[in-house]
Amino acid sequence: MNNYDKIDSIISKNNLGRKGIGCSDEDLIKAETQLGFTFPNSFKWFQKNYNIKGLPNGDILFGITEPEIVGNIVEYNQNLKELGYSNPDRLLIYMGNEMFYHFMLDKSLDQEFTICYSEAGMEEDYADSYSAFLLQKLSELYPNKNEHYRTKRSTE
Repeated sequence: MNNYDKIDSIISKNNLGRKGIGCSDEDLIKAETQLGFTFPNSFKWFQKNYNIKGLPNGDILFGITEPEIVGNIVEYNQNLKELGYSNPDRLLIYMGNEMFYHFMLDKSLDQEFTICYSEAGMEEDYADSYSAFLLQKLSELYPNKNEHYRTKRSTE
């Protein structure tokens, strides 16, 4: 079972969303143009398949098309830049209680960015693709004692 199948399974089993109601290709292209880079394939897959913005624990998954709720990935990162809180090598993708996860734009492999975790001045690599990141976050919220999900990339 690849990461995409595992993500689909966790989302379905826990009624987090319905597959097939994500954003359009046009929405992705517009966001990529505004941010000035191409999203990794696993991020595009998730955005095109799901319309999930927040998780039951209150954490926020920044997506492409939700300005009316929490701000989308473009607006939020542009606001950080305007306030002087952004790093040109980082793009905020997830926010929890005083913890943040970023695409490391200067660390990529096979068109996927490393995901970095930061909290209180500490920073460390968390996953080597968006699908591995998402799978890890979902498995932390919905542990399955019979399966162990790794944060490393599997066949996506």
